[in-house]
Amino acid sequence: YLHGILPRAAALITGCGGAYEYLGGSIEAFPSGSKMLELLAANGFASPTAQPLTGGIATIYTAVANSATA
Repeated sequence: YLHGILPRAAALITGCGGAYEYLGGSIEAFPSGSKMLELLAANGFASPTAQPLTGGIATIYTAVANSATA
């Protein structure tokens, strides 16, 4: 879907399919779940949490900045 259907559908809708070819790889490379929480903690944020939405299609990540990261 990410590498075949999405760019083609975007090309039909927007006329700019090339602009969406990167999207699948970008989505796959983005850290998710525990990896994102670890990344937040490793960069000085406190209490990182993940709230999956729509069955995990999207996730809201929140964390508290401490004085060193703010």
